[in-house]
Formats: sequence, structure tokens, C-alpha cells
Amino acid sequence: MTPLHPQQTRPVIPAATAAAGAPAPAAAAATAAAGAPAPVPGFAPAAEEGVRLVGFTTAGPGGAMTDEVGVITGELTLATEDLADGTAALTVQYTGAEEWYTLAGSPVPLPEAGLARLHEAALAAIGAGGGAHAPAPPA
Repeated sequence: MTPLHPQQTRPVIPAATAAAGAPAPAAAAATAAAGAPAPVPGFAPAAEEGVRLVGFTTAGPGGAMTDEVGVITGELTLATEDLADGTAALTVQYTGAEEWYTLAGSPVPLPEAGLARLHEAALAAIGAGGGAHAPAPPA
């Protein structure tokens, strides 16, 4: 298996689909069969309830600040989820672990640029380190 590049994002899978245990290809096939275009891996409409992006990065010096345990460092997984109320939740974990922690500052308002842009900004912030918090919306 080819290792993922740091900050690579997995395809978007609606939480309801993932919870049901249906694999992403089956969901894409069902969408295509219904006449809708197949989803583009890594991107989805920002207003779709339950959309969750997952990506990997190495925390920079100073790591990422969490609400539950303070700073975490090393190889981290970030999940960014559209809460369908105009906000998004950002959670992090040590890659491969079971426990998820709330990234400090989460939830945040969903920016006009969308969920994917927020996810990219959070990955960049964690990669930069310095006790990274959830990205603030543009002023």
C-alpha cells in the first residue's frame, strides 16, 4: 500500500453512509445510478449534513492544542465535520489511536469558502505547530 503524503485528505464520506458501513464506492455508484454526478474525492458541498473530511499531517513544533489533554504532537489525524448548523467541528487524534480530541477553538463558523477550505487551513495550522487552534473565520 502506498503511504499517504503528509496533509493528504481522504475522500469525503457522509457520516450517515460511513455509519451504515457502506463503502464509499457503493455510495458513489448509487449516486451515479440516480442520475447525479459522482462525487469528487476530497470535496463535497459544504451544506451537506454529516459530511466529514479526514486528513493526516505531522504536527509542527508546539503541536496542536486540544480541549481535553492540552498539546498533542507527532503524526496526527484531523477530522473536520459539517454540523449542518453553519458550524464545523474539528477533532484530532494520534494517527492509529481510538481516542479523538476537540481541537481548541472548535466548533467554528463554516467559512463561505466551504468545508474543504477549512479542513486545509486546519491541516496547515497543525503542520505549523505552535499549539495550533481551529482556524478563525476571515474577518
